[in-house]
Amino acid sequence: MMGWWNKLIRDYITDYPKVTRVEVISNGRDYAREYVKYNVRNVQITEQDGGRTLKIFLDHDTNNE
Repeated sequence: MMGWWNKLIRDYITDYPKVTRVEVISNGRDYAREYVKYNVRNVQITEQDGGRTLKIFLDHDTNNE
């Protein structure tokens, strides 16, 4: 059974089923890649703390890193 907290979070999660790569790019002078993960699946993104926090959930294949 899903608790009230899990249901609340689930209501705000957006699924991205076609995504296979996740990148986080800094907004510096050279737009550096701060985080890159290939071979991902089941990507989900949620916003929390009144829009101040962005959480990304994903599964990835550790054999292909």
